[in-house]
Order: sequence, then C-alpha cells, then structure tokens
Amino acid sequence: MLLMQADVLKKQLYHNGSDEITGSNPRTFSDIWKIYSKMSDNFFVMYQNKNGKVRYAPLYIHTLRFINNRHLTKSQIFLRDNPDPEKLETVSDKLKWYRINSGLLQRDVANVMEVDRTTYSRYEENVLEAYPIDKLLKAAELFGIDVTSLLDDYNLFLYNGQGKQIKGLRKSMKLTQSQFAIYIKTPLGTLKKWEQDKVNIQKKTFKKLFSFQNTLIDV
Repeated sequence: MLLMQADVLKKQLYHNGSDEITGSNPRTFSDIWKIYSKMSDNFFVMYQNKNGKVRYAPLYIHTLRFINNRHLTKSQIFLRDNPDPEKLETVSDKLKWYRINSGLLQRDVANVMEVDRTTYSRYEENVLEAYPIDKLLKAAELFGIDVTSLLDDYNLFLYNGQGKQIKGLRKSMKLTQSQFAIYIKTPLGTLKKWEQDKVNIQKKTFKKLFSFQNTLIDV
C-alpha cells in the first residue's frame, strides 16, 4: 500500500518526534499507520497492525515548486510547448529542441559543428533553406541521434539524392526531360542540373514539384 503525498497533505499530518504520525485527527490515523523506520527527512517506512496482521508501506514526501509562466525561461517554454521533436517542421526548431534538451548553449554546438556562434544562431532562426549536411551530421552525433531526425521534408529530399528522385518522378510520368521541363515550367538546362545533382532545387519549387506527385497518386 502506497500512501500518496496528497493524502498526507489533506490530513495535515506531521512527525512530532514520536513513532506516530499525528494531525487534526491523530487517533484515526495513528491507529492505522505508525513510523517503523525513518530512512531520510522525506522517506519513511510505515507499518500497520490490524486484526493481528502487520503490514508495511513506504511513505515518500515530495516537495514541489510550482512555477508560473513568468518564471520560465524561453528555453523552458519552448520545450514545454513542443514536447515531441518529431512534430517540429523546420530544421531550425529541431536543432533548437535537441540543443536545449541536451542542456547545451549555442556556442557548444557551434564548436562541434566547426562554425562560429553567429553562423550557428542563423541555423536556429529559420532563415536558411538548405542546411550543410556535413555540419548537421556533427550536430546529430553530438545529440546522439540520426541526422534524419534534424531534417525537414526539403532537406531530407536533398539528403536522399534529389537527382534520382526527380528523375524517378519524371519517368513515372513517362515524360522526356524536355516534356517534363515544359510541364513544370522550368528551363530544360535547370532540370538537367537538378537530375545531375549539380544545383539544388529551390524549396518553393520542391513543394510545387511534389504537389504534382501527390496529384498523380490521388488519381
């Protein structure tokens, strides 16, 4: 039987130096439970002798400090509002979450990623589209996670090889490069560079491109 703190507080019990717990109604409670052993200031082993049977139970008293929002730091509020990093949509928020959750400062992660702190701060400000994967690999190792946990849909697309994916989409539509370029309203030379992984597709174009794919799947 585990005596909960709420029950103890509700009865306004306290230890008066004897082997009993007393309070507003000492007879009712002390007749049931007594202190068998005091392990620490907030941990007791209790015992009950009833109907010729002795039972024991731990009593652990927790002390909780309730913090108002005004006493929370921005980092604490961020973690509170975002308990699951998998639901974050941007690389910047994912980086921030894992850094704060690891108890690290921006300069700590910047040193591991081998960039200056100003550069790293930009990584957390959501001003970049494509993030340098070599830097993210270092951060992921520091956090003890797979690098894909830091990537949004766009950067994951680049990481998995945009060329083969764009080419695969084009071929699934049974279009030549020229036909596909016209279809997505992109210069043929640009499309070729995408498929050869020479130039990163822009994020807005990536979203537009794969809206075509979703349309095809729905059809």
